[in-house]
Amino acid sequence: MDGKRRFNRLLAGIITLSAIVVLCLQIGLITSKRIYDTLAVFDNLFWIIFFFEYLLELALSENKAEFVKENIINVIAIIPENIFVFFLMVSGMQYYISGLKIVQLSKLIRIILYILKFRSEVHNVIKITLLDYAIAGTATTMVIGAVGMSITEDMSFADALWWSFVTATTVGYGDITPTTIIGKCIAAVLMINSVIFISMLTATIATYFTTKDEYIEKNYENRAVYQIVESLKNFDNLSEDDIDKIYYVLKSLKKHNNKNK
Repeated sequence: MDGKRRFNRLLAGIITLSAIVVLCLQIGLITSKRIYDTLAVFDNLFWIIFFFEYLLELALSENKAEFVKENIINVIAIIPENIFVFFLMVSGMQYYISGLKIVQLSKLIRIILYILKFRSEVHNVIKITLLDYAIAGTATTMVIGAVGMSITEDMSFADALWWSFVTATTVGYGDITPTTIIGKCIAAVLMINSVIFISMLTATIATYFTTKDEYIEKNYENRAVYQIVESLKNFDNLSEDDIDKIYYVLKSLKKHNNKNK
């Protein structure tokens, strides 16, 4: 990937991340109508950027069918929010939650889509390790669960985030529990995803320290052998003590390697 394309992908990732923040603020963290309307302007601006970005890349692509297939998330992400609201209403969601909550739920769907879009934008630009993926997956799962709980259970985002953290870590104090069908479904999905990501996180951290110990051990061995080789280049100048030390080090390394076999 050339420098210009890399920069464009990073810029698209930053814009997508900003759009996610705006949607999160619109859902549960801002109560002032004036600020909400200001955020709505930015939300619409981001949507326009994503829409024309997709059209431009589609026009420049040589194989348009293949491009659409590889960027299906970006296609869904540029669907207007009113379409999501319409489908939620048609599905009978209004019987479970209010019209305002349906709008918030549609924003939650867009947040999930933007997160997937953000991942696709930066995946080929920034080297993402398994540890990074596990941490990001765990944090994202908890935030999405908190936003969904805040919408469906009509609670503050702070309480929903606390519930999400307690549920994701499998502590389960029980001070906050879902009561609606949708809230229970969100809790079930959060539990399953959290078990997966937290297991990955724990295993990755354990593997990291194990690998680190092995690396230090191997690095010590290589350094010792290197020093011996350098010493042997001046063999005529070595004393009896120097030769004894070399012999002792080599014997120790040999004994250690045989023990690990």
